Amino acid sequence: KEREMVLAPWLPEQGLAMIYAPRGVGKTFVGLNVGYAVAAGARFLRWTAPRPRGVLYIDGEMPGVALQERLARIVADSPIEATATFRLMAQDSQ
Repeated sequence: KEREMVLAPWLPEQGLAMIYAPRGVGKTFVGLNVGYAVAAGARFLRWTAPRPRGVLYIDGEMPGVALQERLARIVADSPIEATATFRLMAQDSQ
């Protein structure tokens, strides 16, 4: 069976991806937006999530409160509501 795309064209089911860049460039912003697009079955930049899927976003650096604030801004600015579960796990919640 052919693997479905989680975020076309670069993230297939059971795929693995890493975002790498210097500090302060926007990795968290991109990661949260990618996660929200997947949870909503929506677009981010030129990438498309064909259908909503559950998302677990794990961050080992930022405090949970800061992640929640950033995600809240993304949700408020999005024209599409996520229909799948989006969960955050931060280093300070371990």
